[in-house]
Amino acid sequence: MYRHHSLPLFLLLIQLAACAAPPPPASPERGGLVTTLQQLHDGSYEQRLADRRKTLETLKQHQLQYRHNLAAQQQALQVQQQALTALQQARTAEARQQETAVRQHQLLQERRHLLLTQRQQQVQAIRELDARIAHQQHLSQEQSVTMQQYRQQRDRLRRELELLLHLEL
Repeated sequence: MYRHHSLPLFLLLIQLAACAAPPPPASPERGGLVTTLQQLHDGSYEQRLADRRKTLETLKQHQLQYRHNLAAQQQALQVQQQALTALQQARTAEARQQETAVRQHQLLQERRHLLLTQRQQQVQAIRELDARIAHQQHLSQEQSVTMQQYRQQRDRLRRELELLLHLEL
């Protein structure tokens, strides 16, 4: 018998708890026609719409702000990429200039070495010609033509030597 009296009491407690709980948000998906009419009448449906509109407006503002931030970041990134490209081009140009300078230095060193070698060869040739001229002076008059040729060759070599010395400076 005790069990039969506790059942109505239990059901009464469940009903009171349901009444004390906050009402669910006004949504046409929940409840039937009566609930929808009740929500329209007490203004909860309008409140739900206003809340959703406010949320939508807030989301649109956030989206707009994010788009502005994204555009600003993209522009800043583009500026940085342009600066990076300019820097890379400048470094490439500088590297080319250094390579050119090194190559020119090498060519000048090679040219200097070549000129020194030619100078030494011409100095040696002049000495040999001077020795031949001295020897030819002791020879007879009939060989004077050859001596004149040696002198001309010696003078020509001296002029070339002077020219090489001038170029070396």
